[in-house]
Amino acid sequence: MPWSQAITREGFSSDPAGKRAVENSDFVRGQFQHYGVTFDERQFSGWRMQNTVPPRILELKAQLHREWLNACTPEQLDPELIIEKYFGSKRQPDCTITTTVVGIPFPPSSQFRAGQMRDAASKVVGLHQETGSGPSTQMVFMGWDKDAVGRAAKGHAAKEKQELRAAEEKREYERAQLHANYCRQARKVVSPVGSYIVDSAEIEREWPDLAKDLCLDIHETEKPGTFEAEFDFGVLEGVMIVCADQAALEQYSSRADRAYEKYWADEEKVDDNDYENISDLDDADEDKRPRAGSKRKAPAPQHRGGSKKHKAASVLAYRLKMRSCETGESEINYHSENGTIEFKDGRYASFVAKANMWFVGRGVKFTARKVSDTPSSRGKEWASYSERQSETERVNRWH
Repeated sequence: MPWSQAITREGFSSDPAGKRAVENSDFVRGQFQHYGVTFDERQFSGWRMQNTVPPRILELKAQLHREWLNACTPEQLDPELIIEKYFGSKRQPDCTITTTVVGIPFPPSSQFRAGQMRDAASKVVGLHQETGSGPSTQMVFMGWDKDAVGRAAKGHAAKEKQELRAAEEKREYERAQLHANYCRQARKVVSPVGSYIVDSAEIEREWPDLAKDLCLDIHETEKPGTFEAEFDFGVLEGVMIVCADQAALEQYSSRADRAYEKYWADEEKVDDNDYENISDLDDADEDKRPRAGSKRKAPAPQHRGGSKKHKAASVLAYRLKMRSCETGESEINYHSENGTIEFKDGRYASFVAKANMWFVGRGVKFTARKVSDTPSSRGKEWASYSERQSETERVNRWH
């Protein structure tokens, strides 16, 4: 009798507690009653043991296992269970479960996992398998019809290219609509300030999975004609300072760095007793304490005579300085990189840009289309990518 159909004392010899439980007829009856299993007292035989598992229980076990397999996606199953899900086990193949060709995707570089899938399929009598390689996946096709499996594998590359092209066209249409809707709106004031969608062929080519939603938000500063921009370029995120005048650009970035370092120099003079009383500061004092990144926010550089509300000059060409963070390991590059921005016209609705980007390359080109005059709320600023903050983040990664 198969092991799954019998409960014997020998099966519990290594587990005294289990042995005692099964030999206790009250325990066994209680378990059956708890799970709603009907039984006949005549099924209890031997030394207070039920020698056979009722067929109904075995059927229920198989039913629940099949329901579980059906609820799982291929990504959640190992190759042996994928085979069982679609084609039955290698001991008991079942061609009625799936009559069509099944394709299981793997990364193009996958060898071990894809190899396991092919090995599992080869053990099932009558099941055919073939691999097709496309631009973004390799697909292991399996089925009972050899010709159908072959056609699916040979057509995979062309089919995947078509699907990717259709998805890209749909994405570009939706992004173009956002820009077109913005351009149709009446605007009282024109300015570089706003939210932009960004495209970069170089980033999209090298990191296609990270380049779906590149964006940039330009904010006003206290200094007329000088702007700060937050960007998310998928592989990189960070802050830019944007200004038409190179000298003003350097002055603004230097003041921001000095203000941040001055704050930290003052903080380091505070002794331990003062830190014990920090919790007693009132809300007003708390708001004044700056932090950098996720820690402290540095005070914005002060400028005399500046106004937050100002009319932007009709300047189309701007220079930029940028600092960034590589999103994979969160490593900060506190060395400023340079670049340029050229707006198409005085509506400030789109621009082309070129910048040296750490981790990406030199002279990386990108374009931007405005979708709103209101930028997203600011998260980080120039000081968030300082040398001091870079060191703080480096230490945090290892502790």
